[in-house]
Amino acid sequence: MNLRPLYSFGLIGIAAIQADCVLTVCHEGSCEKNFSILSWCATSKACRVNGQLFTACEETSPCLLTIAPGTHYEVPFDKLRPFLGPRNDLGFQWNRDFKDEATVAVFFDDVPATEEQCKRGFQANHSYVTCRNVPPDLGRLEFDFIPPKAGVSGNIAMSVGMDDTECAAAHAGECN
Repeated sequence: MNLRPLYSFGLIGIAAIQADCVLTVCHEGSCEKNFSILSWCATSKACRVNGQLFTACEETSPCLLTIAPGTHYEVPFDKLRPFLGPRNDLGFQWNRDFKDEATVAVFFDDVPATEEQCKRGFQANHSYVTCRNVPPDLGRLEFDFIPPKAGVSGNIAMSVGMDDTECAAAHAGECN
């Protein structure tokens, strides 16, 4: 049996995947930056905070949406996706100064994300949740910041964004 046609097809398939990945990661010679969901929420007037539309920022002067303890946030992912481009990995990162008990609960369409979907981790100065390959048919992303039992006063230094980490890692050094 001649395996050469199957082998060739396999190489073409791998090359096509890599080429597509390179095209999505590299833009004008540099890797695409992380897309800030909170910045988009601050100006799009499409996100909800505790069930109310967030409209506090003007489109002419962007401001950041602050994260407050014990608050529920909803992002209409179907409206956000056109702005994301090839990004597919969701990341939550917050200042660890609020003790390890502080956490973020992530929901996809009102269903809590599992440990398989969204991994939690800690680094020197911050805690984070990483959700790989968020489903393209996701309609609503929701998250809660849960303060530690001792309580937290003030807003949280936190970022929520999308990127394509796996693709960028696979092509490290190909973009400046």
